[in-house]
Amino acid sequence: MEIPDGLKAKVLRRLPDFEASGGDTLLLDDIIEEACEDTLSETNQTEISSSMESIVIDIAVIKYNRVGTEGLASDSQGGVSNSYLNEYPESLKRKIAKHRKMKGL
Repeated sequence: MEIPDGLKAKVLRRLPDFEASGGDTLLLDDIIEEACEDTLSETNQTEISSSMESIVIDIAVIKYNRVGTEGLASDSQGGVSNSYLNEYPESLKRKIAKHRKMKGL
């Protein structure tokens, strides 16, 4: 799947430490493509409209931030505890529901 124009730049603006941390652009491209596919699947649509880009961006950022912690519910290191979302936040679920197209029988 081809990433819609400008979408990668929008995701990168939400990941301010990406370049400073030596971010992997190929991995980011894969994550954005997966986020596009997830968005289409969740909404039963066939293409990403401009009004659905915020859904793709949110999913991509969530996926990028979860790299290396997939499957974990929480962890603790050096007295610092982290909890991870196992599903989309409610605000994202509402955006998805707003764009969901009912499947024909």
